[in-house]
Amino acid sequence: MKVNQWISEFHNLIAIDNRETLARYMPALPRLIAADGFSMSIQAGFYVWATPRFDFAYYEEVEIGFPSAVQKTLLPYVDITGDVFGYVPIKIVNKIIRKHGGVPDNNLLEAKIEYIARAKISYLASSKL
Repeated sequence: MKVNQWISEFHNLIAIDNRETLARYMPALPRLIAADGFSMSIQAGFYVWATPRFDFAYYEEVEIGFPSAVQKTLLPYVDITGDVFGYVPIKIVNKIIRKHGGVPDNNLLEAKIEYIARAKISYLASSKL
């Protein structure tokens, strides 16, 4: 599974036609857990270090956070905390995913269940504002 497919799996779960509303209330994407246990946060959207900001179909660069092991290819993109990597090209992220054996189907299913639950909470919280 490539990173844009991972992102689309979750963005497509939320039935919001208005892109601005989606960008504002969409919960963070769940951690990607690879076949060998390696994990990382992959975020794409309006409020993170990703390009483009408003294209929910295809990203050229994404934000990576808190990888479970050091990935030398991410080091040029590190922020001052050492935990978040901004504007990482998709090709690099896809290589990291492949290196760790891809994403098993059961990990994707568990991540979708978690994401739907968080999306409901986010929606309910925003509707009370």
